[in-house]
Amino acid sequence: MTHREHASSFAVVTGNEAATKSEAPSTGHASPRRTTRSFSSWEWKNVSTITTALVAAGKPAGTPAAVIRWGTRPDQETVTGSLGDIARLVEEKEIKPPAVMVVGEVVRLREVLQWYERKPLFGHRILITREYTPDYEPLEELGAEIFEFPTIEVVPPTT
Repeated sequence: MTHREHASSFAVVTGNEAATKSEAPSTGHASPRRTTRSFSSWEWKNVSTITTALVAAGKPAGTPAAVIRWGTRPDQETVTGSLGDIARLVEEKEIKPPAVMVVGEVVRLREVLQWYERKPLFGHRILITREYTPDYEPLEELGAEIFEFPTIEVVPPTT
């Protein structure tokens, strides 16, 4: 969220503002050196509301933005763009909640820092039909998601 060359602070704001509130979401977080992180179970139209409010509050429409669904999971989805086009991209890619939106220059670091998506087993799910043991941890460290469904039991032979 922060990086000494890009953002010295960050704000966490809701992705769903109460319909009874009069102010737009995310206003007051438009500082160019602040990363804004929005989270909630929102729809793409809420992304548009948030990005419009940020631009109206002074954040440039060209500010990098990313929407991450299921972050750090094998089914993680990430869409990057700018404040001006991220709502359209989220709608086109049909990104569903839960997700977070990150707005700020730190998004440009994604290409360097996307360590999780570069794991060789990222996106793979492995079903083990035995009891989980630490022997499976290396698979998780390589990015796999392990599902335990014991259907086999190893027992010593009876005499």
